[in-house]
Parts: sequence; structure tokens; C-alpha cells
Amino acid sequence: MNKEQNLLLSLAADLGIPQVLREDPKRPAWVHESVNGVKFEIEFKADSYRLIVAYGDDKNAEYLRSALAHLALPRGSAFWFITKSWIEFVNVATEVRDFIIDENLTGSVGNRRSKLRTEDDGYFLKTAQVIELAVKVEHWDILERGGLGFDSHDGLITIGSSKAVLDNPEAPQWREHLVPCVMIKERAVEMFQNGSSVTEVAQMLKENLTIVIITQEEAKLVDSKYQTTMPEGWNWGDSVFARLDVMGVFY
Repeated sequence: MNKEQNLLLSLAADLGIPQVLREDPKRPAWVHESVNGVKFEIEFKADSYRLIVAYGDDKNAEYLRSALAHLALPRGSAFWFITKSWIEFVNVATEVRDFIIDENLTGSVGNRRSKLRTEDDGYFLKTAQVIELAVKVEHWDILERGGLGFDSHDGLITIGSSKAVLDNPEAPQWREHLVPCVMIKERAVEMFQNGSSVTEVAQMLKENLTIVIITQEEAKLVDSKYQTTMPEGWNWGDSVFARLDVMGVFY
């Protein structure tokens, strides 16, 4: 079983999907044909993760079309969602699964309209779970910065702006991760390798994955000395503002 199959197997188990591995090794997938009359399929193909939700002539088709329209692309009697980001795939697959297993599916869209649930603490937990799985199966590709969503959750992790930005809002700006992303990723891997729990790693992510908006000039100043490191003597648990403090960036 290859790494992608292991990832899908783990996700299928988390979602409670009976695991049916296709005979064709080029299209590993787990399929559940009877979730409220809706086909739910996940697979890995052409370097992308794919979710297929097929409703056919099911009586809930209108509700499904309404609920999934912003998440997936309609193709005939099905919706497809395709992404190279594992964390994005997990988020969408989990949400769609939650929706279609609702026993009161018909008429429920008004109350449970799908919306990616990333702007809450659940993001840190899901990201920790992804990193844990990558460590277990040694699938390091999914730990790329984009795949973990470090650059797509600004509404959750941005905590303020520098004084220079507040004084001059028209100045060219920069999203500065207070602790370099590469350090956070390496710390999470190290924690799992040393036996830390998903909850502990999620808390570490929550404490350190933060952004402050600074000017581009300030960003150049910080990166000139600490682009991928923290100041000497800094330890996990110390102030995440250490790079800004040392380089004289006020906030």
C-alpha cells in the first residue's frame, strides 16, 4: 500500500467510511454507496486528492446542489472537489460527510449550509492531525507550507499591525509570521517523534502560528537577520514577538 492509500485509509476511518480499495492501483479509493442515497468517494489521482459526491435522481438532489455549490464543481449528477492540499481536502471531505449523513437531510440546508469551518480552533487540531499522519507514514510532501494552510487562514492567525502600518496605512505591507513557518513545522514533527499528543501539538501551533502586518521595509529589516530563525537564546514558549523586538519593529 502506497503513501496516498495510507492517507486515504486514515481519512476513511476517521469519517466512518467502509474501506473498499479498488482493484486498480492507479486509482485507490474508498467508496460508500448508501449515505442517505448519496455516493461518497475519495481518491488520489494525478497528484491530487479528489472527492466525488454523486446524488443521481435522489430526492435530496436540490438540497445537495445548493449545499455543495460553493465547495465543488458540478459534473452531471455529481460534484467533484479536487485539490493538492491535504488539509483542505480533509476539511471539505469532513464537512460534506457531516452534511450527507444528517438523518434530516431533506430541508436541512437552510440550517446547515456548508461553509468551510477553518476560522476556529479546529484548524489547529486538524493541522496537527495531518502532521501526525505525515510523520507516521513518512509522507513529507503534505507538509509543504501551502498544504498545511499556513498562508490561507489570516483571519484566524493575524493578531495586529505594526505601528508603522497604523501610522501609514498606504505603505506597502507584508504578512509577517512571527515565528518562521519552517521552524513551526519542524517543531511539530519533532514533538510527534518524541511522543507528544495531537492536542499538545495543536496547542503549540495555536501559540506560535501568528501573523502581524508590517511594512515591506520592516520585513526586509527582519529578514536580513532572522528570515528563518529566531534570535539567539529564544526557546519555545518565549515571546513570539522576539524577532520584531530585536530588530526594532514596534507594534
